[in-house]
Amino acid sequence: MKNISLQPLLLGVVVHVALTITPQILLGGGYSLGSLPWQIVASTLIVSLLSYIVLHAHWTGKKLVALLVLLQFGVANFNTMIEALFFELDIPKQEALFSVATALLVAVIFSPVLVRFLGRNAETGAANPTSKPRTPLAWAGKGALVAFLYFALYFVAGMLVYPFVKDFYADKHLPGIGEMLAMQLFRGTVYLLVCLPVIRTMTTSRTNIGLTVGAALSILGGIAPLLLPNPYMPDYIRPPHMIEVGVSNFVFGFLMVRLVKQ
Repeated sequence: MKNISLQPLLLGVVVHVALTITPQILLGGGYSLGSLPWQIVASTLIVSLLSYIVLHAHWTGKKLVALLVLLQFGVANFNTMIEALFFELDIPKQEALFSVATALLVAVIFSPVLVRFLGRNAETGAANPTSKPRTPLAWAGKGALVAFLYFALYFVAGMLVYPFVKDFYADKHLPGIGEMLAMQLFRGTVYLLVCLPVIRTMTTSRTNIGLTVGAALSILGGIAPLLLPNPYMPDYIRPPHMIEVGVSNFVFGFLMVRLVKQ
């Protein structure tokens, strides 16, 4: 197993923190220093996770950079932001667009930096491990199963956490079961498409890949963003949601790999 050395990890955390807070300082109307310790913790989790993936991937160079951009933006921002808008958390359109733009910018700048720090920027042309190809019908069946699995886990986790957050949502419009089903099937499909390159390129065992993908969805899609204070989700709401999303996303990621990895 390849180990993550401390120096590139620390450098990566410093760069990630700087890239994340600079747009907020320059363009976002100020930055609260009280958020900085939480940002350092979040960046440490993110950089550690991405470094592990980089060091255990077949791909190198531009292909690996593209994977990291897709994973960071797809999980940590796009799939999270569409749910925030779905639940009508009163996020102004300008702020939502700013969040999307800065998240994409951070992913695009940080990914090649991390790949270079870890010495994986050379284009080696390494081939992926061979596997039996699936037919489009088989992939459609797997995709539908994965999407329904995400909805089921999301629904169960939401029911378990609801008693702790119901006061917060009492005055908010909650979507009906049909809307909820459609949105979460879509989000489950997005998670599958974003994580397929990770599943394809990692060189470890299927169990280890499942743990890695589960950790990616848990950290990028739940723990890291919910660590940071924000004006749309009070402090007493974020911890229950962090546990809810962190656990359900981890289980989903692990089971998804068991379903699609040959």
